[in-house]
Amino acid sequence: MKNGHTIGMDRYTDALKKDILEPVMQRHGIAKEDTEYVIVYYLEGILAMVNEWVRNDCKKNIGDMVDLIMMRVDSKKEPNVE
Repeated sequence: MKNGHTIGMDRYTDALKKDILEPVMQRHGIAKEDTEYVIVYYLEGILAMVNEWVRNDCKKNIGDMVDLIMMRVDSKKEPNVE
């Protein structure tokens, strides 16, 4: 049985893997057999950033956080400029 705080997270991490991280891995030529390890590295980093954001009372704008995370995942991603 999963911990209460992780219930439903698989759905989000699976979507993140499929829609964002796997294409990034392919684009950067990461070997198929290494993809899962690199994806775990990214997911843990993303979770650490979100945890730090929450620990700081979500002071940073959520849109800025999304941009910050996306720029770490995909170096070709440009920040949203309003």
